[in-house]
Amino acid sequence: MKKFIVAGMVVFSVVIYLGIKMYASSVAEEKVNMAIAKFANHVDVDYGDVAADPFGLDVRMSDVLLSLPNSKDKIFIKEIVIHEADDQSDVPSFLDISLTGIEIDIKKLGNKAKDLLELGYGEKITLNFAVDYNYDKERGKINVDELKLGVNDVGELEVSFQLENIDLSPEKIAGIMFTYPQIMIHDAKISYRDDSLVARLIERAAKSQNKSVAQLKSEALRNIDRQIEEGGSEFIKTALGQVKNFISNPDEIAILIAPDKPMAVGRLLRTGNPGELIKLLNMEIKS
Repeated sequence: MKKFIVAGMVVFSVVIYLGIKMYASSVAEEKVNMAIAKFANHVDVDYGDVAADPFGLDVRMSDVLLSLPNSKDKIFIKEIVIHEADDQSDVPSFLDISLTGIEIDIKKLGNKAKDLLELGYGEKITLNFAVDYNYDKERGKINVDELKLGVNDVGELEVSFQLENIDLSPEKIAGIMFTYPQIMIHDAKISYRDDSLVARLIERAAKSQNKSVAQLKSEALRNIDRQIEEGGSEFIKTALGQVKNFISNPDEIAILIAPDKPMAVGRLLRTGNPGELIKLLNMEIKS
């Protein structure tokens, strides 16, 4: 009897879960279609399926095709995951979204296509993109926890920052070029994680100089050692040391900015001395 009750409870729970999931997915699809309708004049969107996680609240769109109106060119995106989004404002006050499997034809990249093909990449590359931010309109403050662009088998660039005195409202955004000196920088980080790009660039450079990769790396490292010995600021010495580490083992390198107090862009632009700029920003390079 107890086993029958337990089995019944399990079945009931599964049915409830599937029911909630189906309802959540139908609501999600309705919201997705409403969002797409807002941009109907700017971009055409087709998708294969929409599913929602009833507990995590993530909305997943699969097999998405984007194209400009009256254009034959389409961009294929394997999956779009909306973790969180403000759909009430013209400029979303918060957004956490990721796009994976964005297929790009290398030949459509213009002059860069030849370089990528020479480095041994295929005729198509796959991009992944993610952004996670929140914007406080009243305080004019934006906090970007993640802005990431990666290319499979190439590398990944990630940026995070916190800015203040910035107005992203539609009527003000056009004038940001005139007000950017007032923007305050709280902190920022720019990092690059390599998959194969640096290794391929070094290999191509070595081949063009009729040297082995080991020879070219050794010469580059010795040159950095000479620059460190010749002196300069502690920042330059440390930065060169981190670049040396990255060349020896290309993995990840990052630039960190953490001023002691928020710094106005205009103040930084008036700084003519690179050393003073580095000090003001409390800049650091890590690998």
